[in-house]
Amino acid sequence: MLCEGCSQHKLRKEFPHENVCSNKHAQLYCLRCVAKSIEQRKQCPACNADVPKHSRQYSSCIQKLNWLFPPFEDDQAASANESVDSLGYRSLIRNITVNVVMLNGDKKTIVVSRSTTIMDLKKNVSVHFGIDSKKQRLIYNDKSLESYKSNQLMKVSDYNIADNSTITLIKVLKTISDSLKHVTFDFHWNYVGYRRDYLNVSAILYSGTSRVDVVDFKRTVFPSGLYGYGTGYGAVTHSGHGFKNNWRGSRGNHKIEVNFDLLSATSVDKVFFTLSALNAGSIEEFRNLTLDFHDSRNPSEQLDEIRRAVKHHKAIVFCCLCRIDGSWQVFGLQEPSYGNVRDYYPLYSTIQTIILKGFS
Repeated sequence: MLCEGCSQHKLRKEFPHENVCSNKHAQLYCLRCVAKSIEQRKQCPACNADVPKHSRQYSSCIQKLNWLFPPFEDDQAASANESVDSLGYRSLIRNITVNVVMLNGDKKTIVVSRSTTIMDLKKNVSVHFGIDSKKQRLIYNDKSLESYKSNQLMKVSDYNIADNSTITLIKVLKTISDSLKHVTFDFHWNYVGYRRDYLNVSAILYSGTSRVDVVDFKRTVFPSGLYGYGTGYGAVTHSGHGFKNNWRGSRGNHKIEVNFDLLSATSVDKVFFTLSALNAGSIEEFRNLTLDFHDSRNPSEQLDEIRRAVKHHKAIVFCCLCRIDGSWQVFGLQEPSYGNVRDYYPLYSTIQTIILKGFS
């Protein structure tokens, strides 16, 4: 949500849950702007109605701010090197240690100062992880660390990043331009010997933290009202059963196509691509795994590839299409999991953890 006071995009939980005055109006000012207006002018920022500092609503704002952004504790040795904002939130000018963690568990410890810009932090992360700064999404306390806001360079201190805290790193594979209309997730494999076994590619759709639908070889089209219209007519479309010819030595194929024009018209803001083995103990039991994940108009530009390290798991949450501030982005995840088309709940659990870590 965009705050009308500071013109910054913030999470819904950073806004008051009720009006601070007796007038009824939309909550368009964030907690910080509401508290600042009452602190300095004793007025509601939306309608200028009088609000005393001893009011219950003001106390509620301060309590919620303290819960969301705990003030740093006093540091006797740092009094000469600290800055305090109007609400008493302290930012110490000294080095801090942050743990940067990817969803697959890769972790690096980085030392920065509170005056370090987020742009320089991303450059530091790039050195340690080999991921270009422009392809990083850094999450701290459910907030994305942006390099710029209101044409100003953002710093570590602007996000109140505490010493020895954890920042989640998610790799952005691609930002979908307005001209890109379709992507294709096309997976091929060889079946396991003579066994009647196969892999499954599924798309699990979410709106916020709520699961909306699953598209797989059984439910081939989303929205469901488009069943029977054939490949290419859904926002998300699955090719159906993937076996060709016969089971002995045959090669399997599952393909999912996403139409962004149709998908953007729904409430869905996340599409997770998963890969799971039906009976085999791990994905690596299948031979000649081939992924073709591309812009449907430019098949030569691959968006991701399967990494060897995750093949020994029974299931993988491979990647995610995520709509952020109106734009679709592709995030590489390759998060190990369990479950399959007979039992999606282990995959649901893995995805819920991913959402809470970086996509809420």
